[in-house]
Amino acid sequence: MISSAINPLSKQKKEMPLPDRHSLLEDLIDQLKDIDMNELEKEISEEIIWNTNERGYLDTDLILIADRFELLEKEVEPILNKVQRLKPKGIGSRNLRECLMIQLENKPNSLAYNLVNNFFDDFMHKRYEKIKTKLKCTNEELQEAVDRISKLNPRPGEGYADNFQIVIPD
Repeated sequence: MISSAINPLSKQKKEMPLPDRHSLLEDLIDQLKDIDMNELEKEISEEIIWNTNERGYLDTDLILIADRFELLEKEVEPILNKVQRLKPKGIGSRNLRECLMIQLENKPNSLAYNLVNNFFDDFMHKRYEKIKTKLKCTNEELQEAVDRISKLNPRPGEGYADNFQIVIPD
């Protein structure tokens, strides 16, 4: 009698849809389909993606990836640039500065871009008076640039594992 009461519950559990959990790496590899690349470039792109850590940064020196494919680092650089423009933007960056620069590249004449590109060390150490003097900008302009930078994603790979959808078949 007890076993018959348990069976309907276990059957219900088996019929429940499972969450469709795509890892960040799988989603990045899926995005490669939309980029115009030959097979070797796609293979190198996947290698770069698989060498990305949980924060979204490239964990391996690019020269080592290039060596694996018997290429020069400068030949792999354009492929890395394509990977870094996948979503989330800045994935595969080698450092924080590069990650922020990629996210700001759509406004190359902005104060925020100039700040990260030319005064990153001063920015990181909050030497705002020094930056204002060098850039000849006002407190308000500098604050706007700092606010814009603070809204960027410094770790493009983090938090991705929590974002999943439940797929319910028709």
